Amino acid sequence: MFTPASEIESVGLLGAGDIGAGWAAHFLWLGFDVVAYDPAPEGPEAARQLVAAAWPTMENLGLAPGADPERLHFAPSLAAMA
Repeated sequence: MFTPASEIESVGLLGAGDIGAGWAAHFLWLGFDVVAYDPAPEGPEAARQLVAAAWPTMENLGLAPGADPERLHFAPSLAAMA
């Protein structure tokens, strides 16, 4: 079943490397909660650093209501994302 975009509140990401962290920043900028899973031990911290580096630019572009990098969370496993 199709969920209208207006009803989506959170986004799940599998992988939080450079590309995944870029998507995380994009969805955070739009005001979504983001739950990511990355098997690399340094994945969560690296993704947070990339989002933090991009955030000033996103602020200059204008943030959506509710946009906040603190809405980025990491699941301990792929199964826990569900």
